[in-house]
Amino acid sequence: MKPLHTRNDLIELAQRHAPTKACERTMRMYGATVLGGFTFAGGNQGWIVTVSDKWNIAIICHETARKYSIDYLDDVPWVGWLGRINGKRPLVDGDCPALCSLQRLRARSKERCRQSK
Repeated sequence: MKPLHTRNDLIELAQRHAPTKACERTMRMYGATVLGGFTFAGGNQGWIVTVSDKWNIAIICHETARKYSIDYLDDVPWVGWLGRINGKRPLVDGDCPALCSLQRLRARSKERCRQSK
């Protein structure tokens, strides 16, 4: 498991595991957006990279096994976003921490509404 130190490391890994050739080509031509760090089901943490708001590539870190797994998500699990609105950590806070923070707030609000019913 090669450590991921920079945003570029994360983007390169996502590009190597793009779900389609179109996604890979879009990443090369237009780039991708790092949404930041997330906690996924099962307690594992990782990152999500989104490409053209069409493909969401989750890179999940399995620390005990010392490996990464890749998943392709239809919906971003905003409740598990780990960043901060004014964060300075590109891998955790993502490229747009203010927007991601708002998405997490909305997701948590919906979750609370569901639980109160």
